[in-house]
Amino acid sequence: MDDYLLEINEGKNDILTVSELNLAVKALIENTIGSIKVSGEISNLSRPSSGHMYWTLKDERAQIRCAMFRAQASKLNFDLDNGDEIVITGKVTLYPEQGSYQIICNNVSEVGEGKLRKKYDFLKKKLEKEGLFKAEHKKIIPSYPRTIGVITSSTGAALRDILATTKRRFPAIPIIIYPTLVQGSEAPERIIKMIRKMDEQKLCDVVILARGGGSLEDLWAFNDEGLARVLFECRTPIVSGVGHENDFTITDYVADLRAATPTAAAEHVTPHQSEISNKVLAQKRQLVSFIFQKIQQAKHDLLIKRNTLEKLHPIKKLQSFSQTIDLLNQRLSDLTYKKLNHISVRLEYLSKIMSLSKIRLIINTSEKELSFLSSKLHSLMIHIANRYQEQLRSLSRQLDLQSPLKVIERGYSITKVQGKGISLRQVFNVAKGDIITTQLTDGEILSKVLDIKKLS
Repeated sequence: MDDYLLEINEGKNDILTVSELNLAVKALIENTIGSIKVSGEISNLSRPSSGHMYWTLKDERAQIRCAMFRAQASKLNFDLDNGDEIVITGKVTLYPEQGSYQIICNNVSEVGEGKLRKKYDFLKKKLEKEGLFKAEHKKIIPSYPRTIGVITSSTGAALRDILATTKRRFPAIPIIIYPTLVQGSEAPERIIKMIRKMDEQKLCDVVILARGGGSLEDLWAFNDEGLARVLFECRTPIVSGVGHENDFTITDYVADLRAATPTAAAEHVTPHQSEISNKVLAQKRQLVSFIFQKIQQAKHDLLIKRNTLEKLHPIKKLQSFSQTIDLLNQRLSDLTYKKLNHISVRLEYLSKIMSLSKIRLIINTSEKELSFLSSKLHSLMIHIANRYQEQLRSLSRQLDLQSPLKVIERGYSITKVQGKGISLRQVFNVAKGDIITTQLTDGEILSKVLDIKKLS
């Protein structure tokens, strides 16, 4: 084209056709001006079936034709209308067939806040009034998810940042990627489809909805009302990681948690491997220490109870009295044997020094004395035996009175908490829903605690 312009400049006396002139002017404009930004007001907007868009951009004193082809027009996140104040980015050129110069638009943005900001504010107030942003509707983000889902573009930087973060923090957690468009007029419906698919599959414990930063127009897909309502109805907890720290979208308010960036969203849902290891180790140490203390305390309590039972138990007293009786019986037997032996020795001695008559007299006297002593000894033994038997019967009655079965026979009962093995004495020993066993004279009754009332 430059050669063509050169040829025209060199041949000033040549006669040009209209087409040649228009092509030369077209090349001159494109090479001289190039890509520019222009602001103005839309008029004469046209949308033919081809998908292209045409309008006139004007100010108070001039106007210029603009064209936007279908590929770029489909990426718009807002509707153009006559009277809108916009800024276009494009290349100035000339349409040779009509000899009119125009701007081929690559991008369109609204001037200032524009209609997009107004639509954003209107939708935000509407959904906030309906309660979609309330904290009471937010689902809890699990601290240790088994599977994480990611809804974003499969080729975007957001996905790479999320995967890098999760791999660094906890590489063992599986990641399920739900690829979708994140920009353009078709993006909201695609995102909605992926959210519903993810929620129906029930494979993820938490999901990240992510996109990199951009302008209000770039992020407009995440300000869709239909998408907001689907997020609100979703049963799976969702973290919104859309844009940069200063970017706020409607999905940020509806989601269960808003993260400043996709990387921050990944950090929110991914536990750090080293932190978990340290926490588990600390809890293990605490548990071992607690169990050791409980064992030592149980040993101490058991020893005290054992010593108390050994001192106070009625059976121990009975054993002691029984041993005393055996000792007295042995001493009585020994005394009797010594007494008889002494009498026998004495009789033998007397028999040597006395006559038979005297011996007989002595023997008779001794027999009487022996009979008397034997009778007295027998009475004494009976008296001692009766006294200890009475003590034994008294201790038996005391032991019998202390028996739990006697308490039951008097109309009382013994109640224990099943599984705990303790007698129920106070209400704090039992909890609502516990199974209790009541022992009566002729059997047991199983009951379930429905309610607990304390005495005031």
